[in-house]
Formats: sequence, structure tokens, C-alpha cells
Amino acid sequence: MASGGVAAPVSGFIDKNASSVGVEKLPLVVKMAKCLETGETVAIKKVLQDKRYNNRELRNMRLLDHPNVVSLKHCFFSTTEKDELYLNLVLECVPDL
Repeated sequence: MASGGVAAPVSGFIDKNASSVGVEKLPLVVKMAKCLETGETVAIKKVLQDKRYNNRELRNMRLLDHPNVVSLKHCFFSTTEKDELYLNLVLECVPDL
């Protein structure tokens, strides 16, 4: 439960803004959100899943641990009304310089 007795969204994150960060030309969307547990600002990268690629991005992000690469905080799957499966990567948010 979130503060005030209000049930938290299943994902545990709330959108900070409706606008997307970056370019939406690829089948992915990146949005800023706030973690309900920690209050940390994160980026959620929503990637359309293709069975041919078998979650390569998720596997690679779990293996990476480098100061010059954003860190993977969490991941979860979601579906759309069209039964499209999306992988949601919760990443460290790096502010614009």
C-alpha cells in the first residue's frame, strides 16, 4: 500500500509525466517514473517483445555492471489490449546535462 492507504499500481511505479523521453521511432518508449517504495526517479523503457530475440536486452542488462552504463533496477512484463507483450526495464535515471 502507498501512503494514505491508497493501493499502489501493480508495477509499483507512477508516471511523473505523460511525455516520453527520447525518440519513439523504434518499437519502444522510455518514460520517467517514481518508485513508490524508495521515491527514486527512474526511467522505464518499454520494449515490444519479439519471440525471435528471446529477451537478449534483459539478459545483457543483468550482466552489465559498469559506471558508464545505466543500471537495471527492476523489470516486469505488461500486455496491451491487442495482446502485445512488452518488457518493461526499470533503469537508473540519468538527468540531462
